[in-house]
Amino acid sequence: MFEINNLQFKQVVKYHQVFHMKNFYKKPEAISNLLKNMEPEVHKKNEIDSLNGKMFLDRRHSFYNNTLIETEKKLKNFFSIESESSGLVTTNVFKMLDEKFNNYKENYWWPHKDNAQYVCLIYLNDPGCDGTNLYEDTNFNPTKPEHQQPWINKKNFTCFFTFKPSFNDLFIFPANMLHGMNIETDRFFKEDRINQAIFL
Repeated sequence: MFEINNLQFKQVVKYHQVFHMKNFYKKPEAISNLLKNMEPEVHKKNEIDSLNGKMFLDRRHSFYNNTLIETEKKLKNFFSIESESSGLVTTNVFKMLDEKFNNYKENYWWPHKDNAQYVCLIYLNDPGCDGTNLYEDTNFNPTKPEHQQPWINKKNFTCFFTFKPSFNDLFIFPANMLHGMNIETDRFFKEDRINQAIFL
């Protein structure tokens, strides 16, 4: 199911290992339908004073599929990463619940780094979504955990690139690059924002 088309990357940020590929999966509709029929788990559901489930809904799929292993191997081979491939399917499924809380004009949603070499995001909204922001590095540290205070004032960050995907687009960037979900509209009160994340 998670078979891919031939890897054809386009570098989208000068001087950085940031890449884009259109039409990543051979059968993206089948993957999208599979995920829609599986209930994702609430992310960080035991976090104290969490706003998840009150102001917004942040969830994850997490399951194994053997057909993803070969896809992981091809990606790791391209980036010369030597590690075992697991076949773990991980998603980000997000929805807004409170209109007053959705203050995207003044804030960015939780800029962060991940514990891997590269982050690969495959976007599964049709049509595409607002995508992902990349930020210049900063010494700013949030005072509260993500789900207590996910919005952080824009004055604390400099966004230098925004990737706005179409359905089945792949976006790859170094995991130690500050990044976060881009929100520019109220669209995701009515539907889930969904992507798959592969960590290399």
